[in-house]
Amino acid sequence: MTLPVPDREATLAACRAAVTDYTRLLRSDLDPDATAVGEWSVRDVAVHTAHIAHTLRALASGSRSPITDHRDMSAQWMAKVRADPDTELSSIADRIESDASELPGLLTAEVWDEPIDWHAGLKARGYSLACIQVNESRIHGLDVARTASIPWDISRSDAIASIEGLLPVLHNFVDEEAARGLHATFELRLRGGSTIFMRFDDDSLSIGTQRPERIDCVVSADPLSYLLIGYGRIGQWGPIATGKVVAWGRRPLLALRFGKLFVSP
Repeated sequence: MTLPVPDREATLAACRAAVTDYTRLLRSDLDPDATAVGEWSVRDVAVHTAHIAHTLRALASGSRSPITDHRDMSAQWMAKVRADPDTELSSIADRIESDASELPGLLTAEVWDEPIDWHAGLKARGYSLACIQVNESRIHGLDVARTASIPWDISRSDAIASIEGLLPVLHNFVDEEAARGLHATFELRLRGGSTIFMRFDDDSLSIGTQRPERIDCVVSADPLSYLLIGYGRIGQWGPIATGKVVAWGRRPLLALRFGKLFVSP
């Protein structure tokens, strides 16, 4: 399986910038009790991202993840958030900065594209950890910024890194029920980024950059729109109506089913 490998220096720079922007946001005049996303408050989101930063640093150091079930991560992260006594956003921002600052030095060129332990005994790639840090900072930064009507931008390059960083583990999140009986190949064109091919055979998914002989559905997507749809921050119909997500091919309607083929951890 050949996957796109994000440029190391550019991704690490994006990681540093994302953490800087996010921690600066946490230190601004925010209400820690305001609802940020779902049932999570601003404080909850901040603590969660502190736990993520700590875990990513630990994984890069060779430690094991505290997450034992990759399909039940939300509940396990929530339990950790509820047990955390920290309530000061500035203190939480300090924790994030401390752990995240060590990540670039641990993700050397030698481990960048090598298998690395992830959650629940699964394997990711070294670059996945940096991309996840970018993603967590930018997506949860958006959640927090919205509560205070603070402008928050996510660049195309950050969206691409967020998507590509999770490709090595994506096959572990196929919804077996939704994918049952499906035999199809999708071509996902991330505008300004990679072209990725995904082959479903029931609940088995293979992902790579090598073009197969037959494509059933081609999806051309604005990376940010695709990312926000995937994380449930926006619906799919707006991007479809404005041409930010377009599908064609032998079976174009498969595109409407595509997002439902994965479970949310």
